[in-house]
Amino acid sequence: MKAPHKAPLKAFAISFSLSILAIAIAGNAVVARDEPLAAVISTASRGSETVEQSIASAVVIDRHEIEVSQALDLPDLLRRSVGVELSRSGGPGAQSGVLLRGANANQTLVLVDGVRVSSATTGVAAWEHLPLEQIERIEIVRGPRAALWGSDAIGGVVQIFTRTPGTPELRLSAGSYGDAYGAFSAGHQGQAWQIGGGLARRNREGYSAQNERGFSFDPDDDGYRATDVHVAADWAADGASLRLRGSSRDGEIEFDQGRSDSRNRSLSMQGTLDAGNWQTEGLLGWSIDEFLTPVFFSRFDTERYQFDLLARREFGSDQQLTLIAALLDESAVNQDLFDGSTVFDENRQALSAAALYRIDLAAHRLEAALRVDDYDGFGAEWSPRLGWGWQFSPALRLQASASEGFRAPNFNELYFPGFGGLFAGNPDLAPERSRGVELRAEWRASQTWRSAISAYRNDVDDLINFSGENFAAINIDRARLEGIELEGQWRGGNWSALGSMAWQNPVNLATGNLLPRRARRNAHVGVDWQAGPEWLFGIEIDHASERLDFGQPLDSYSLLALRADWRWSAQWRLQLRWDNVTDEDYELASGFNTAGSSVSASLRWQAR
Repeated sequence: MKAPHKAPLKAFAISFSLSILAIAIAGNAVVARDEPLAAVISTASRGSETVEQSIASAVVIDRHEIEVSQALDLPDLLRRSVGVELSRSGGPGAQSGVLLRGANANQTLVLVDGVRVSSATTGVAAWEHLPLEQIERIEIVRGPRAALWGSDAIGGVVQIFTRTPGTPELRLSAGSYGDAYGAFSAGHQGQAWQIGGGLARRNREGYSAQNERGFSFDPDDDGYRATDVHVAADWAADGASLRLRGSSRDGEIEFDQGRSDSRNRSLSMQGTLDAGNWQTEGLLGWSIDEFLTPVFFSRFDTERYQFDLLARREFGSDQQLTLIAALLDESAVNQDLFDGSTVFDENRQALSAAALYRIDLAAHRLEAALRVDDYDGFGAEWSPRLGWGWQFSPALRLQASASEGFRAPNFNELYFPGFGGLFAGNPDLAPERSRGVELRAEWRASQTWRSAISAYRNDVDDLINFSGENFAAINIDRARLEGIELEGQWRGGNWSALGSMAWQNPVNLATGNLLPRRARRNAHVGVDWQAGPEWLFGIEIDHASERLDFGQPLDSYSLLALRADWRWSAQWRLQLRWDNVTDEDYELASGFNTAGSSVSASLRWQAR
């Protein structure tokens, strides 16, 4: 275990000074490049539009940003986005939770190519097992989105779009804590079609998942091993397209006193067709999630089928109607490996229908959406949304929205028998429900500079908590998630910079306490310098204030990272990253360790 927390204020002062110096240098750049910052997003309205057009607080992380970041896993990449916090019970491979705008980890809807991927038993996505080499882009939409997506979208929606590899690519990485990673992908493209696939493998010796504050501390190294296979095919012709995706992921995660085996499989088929005045989209998805922990004699298997049908019609250039129908089938089995018995074996379906109407009136855009989800067990949930955008001037855009959301209880909350009768599920649970409002202003002084400020409030009722008789699950708590987010991005000459700050107050209204693992303040700053055609240098700073984790204090932290990227030919590049330069000692969950100062190197090759 590392020494106790090391002077966070000193580390933050060093990090802050370096970032201000870098931004000051960038601000003195003379030549400005006329690079548009617009990105296309489909998650906000389930239709293609630019981020600037959408009535949403949204971020798009494209393939270029993923490669430049040099991140080795998805949670570390996402934590740099405004409104995102990370919890993790150990090193890479350990269960990670992404907390969006102060919401719980299971209150953010996670999609991969439109398919739900969160576990039906825990409600949390296996972020840690999805290799970044598979990903083409990531869309993060903050705020309730149940009116278009249904259950789980209380804090927002994170949608991941996978790649169809083209020319052969190779990545080999090595780093601290015995970390080794390799990925290869290749594909072929015809006149109307493209097919490709990839393979990735990671081995990490790691460090002790827990420290002396952990409930099962053992000072040995806890490693992680994972294998991923991905295949993809795309076809497009006049007025029609088809996308096929398949993936297989196997992981072995060691923790103090044991290990877990994780298996994920998924298939999806998505097609589009332009038929006269209507544009239609169909999605068919299937996924399984298996989680085996021998030391606890437990096995959880979940399976999900999903069918979505969408039809969209435009009325002139200023009106659009979108109709959605969806069917979801989920099942879960929990087995006791000690005696081979079945703890529970359950299944449920949900049938959904939604409509979105949008109209542009001069400088104003209005949106109205309504969705109903009819779940087995608790009936219909209605989710409305209203949005308004006003292009006040060429540089200033104002937005306002009001929306509701809900989360259906997961199978563990409903049916798990608990431990000796304690912490048992409750089949009579009602869904969690939310009501949110948001105001947002976006300023674009030029094509190379933009900034935005958002203020939001989201009240969540009927929170599920294990506080009934014998700590059984009941609907009891109320939470209020409110805050202000400030974000900016700038490009000029060979310099680029981005930054965000969030002030939030996610509280349990019954106790007045902050919700676990959430900070009142967090910030991220990143500056890149393109030193000629071959070299790219970067600096990143992440900061979070004090947090609580079920009564245990978590100190504030400030993390400094440095990057270098050397592209010495059209095919080859070498990347170096130094994380936690100041060797900050911090925790993302009470009793669980995080990495100290560590380095990684990646060699990339791409055929031309």
